Amino acid sequence: MGKLDYCYLPERFDDAAYPTVTVIDMIKEQEETGKIGQIFSSSVQQKIEKRLKKKEQVILLQNRRGYAPIYRCRDCGEMIICPTCSIPLTYHRVGENLQCHFCGYLQSKIPQQCNNCKRSNLALSGTGTQKVEDIMNETFPNAKIARLDMDTTRSGKTLINTLTKFKNGKMDILLGTQRIA
Repeated sequence: MGKLDYCYLPERFDDAAYPTVTVIDMIKEQEETGKIGQIFSSSVQQKIEKRLKKKEQVILLQNRRGYAPIYRCRDCGEMIICPTCSIPLTYHRVGENLQCHFCGYLQSKIPQQCNNCKRSNLALSGTGTQKVEDIMNETFPNAKIARLDMDTTRSGKTLINTLTKFKNGKMDILLGTQRIA
């Protein structure tokens, strides 16, 4: 109990304007580009590149931490589930483990076969901040990227240091979960 708090923001900070929202059909994009499984549209990549060339900063919000929020069997669909909470465990590439983001359960041994069908056709599914960070580092190798999520900022000091670096222009891309919102 007491783990979650409700935070209500009835108005935008400093009367900030709402951003322009563009909806992109990623299935259509993937068909057109031939890049199956891509996470960022070419439009988003171009906009990031344009900002970086102008020496402007970029903030990316990803709603999941870790590398992939689901580890599932491709044959039977069984997911690796938290034994306490019965929710899917999230794969964390940094630390090479599976974690429950609700109760904190940690499984350091990554299963190599499905508990249900005993086959070895397990795959990661979905996208977390670690995966986005890897993609950003590959796509924009010269950019200075900081990731802010529960995995990187367990202390308030680290959070403030990272935000200060971004504020002072020492970081090009700030990536994170709701911690940056």
